[in-house]
Amino acid sequence: EKYKNDPAVRMWAPGNENLHRILYPHWVSQANDPTVRARADAFAAFLPTLVDRIHALDPDHPVLYRDAEDVYLPLLKAPLQADGDARPWFVYGANVYSSVRLRDIIAAWPAQGFS
Repeated sequence: EKYKNDPAVRMWAPGNENLHRILYPHWVSQANDPTVRARADAFAAFLPTLVDRIHALDPDHPVLYRDAEDVYLPLLKAPLQADGDARPWFVYGANVYSSVRLRDIIAAWPAQGFS
């Protein structure tokens, strides 16, 4: 609330590649560890609550979640769509590290079923 009317604020971004940090700490996959997977699932389930709360506090700025490419979109998509709420103010961003992956992500985006 302190900064929501500051002219420097363009959007809110709660985290960056959070799921990647949970599932790949120290660049080694922990995706098959049930405890780690439970943490990732818990974060994915919590994200809609988090972005909705941010938006409720400041409805004048979009909320952005940045992911590691589109790798974790399947994990996030279900919780974000479960309640049926439209979130036109929510932006799913993808950090992409090569032009080939960017081309692939853009080409596959319509089939992702997430807008």
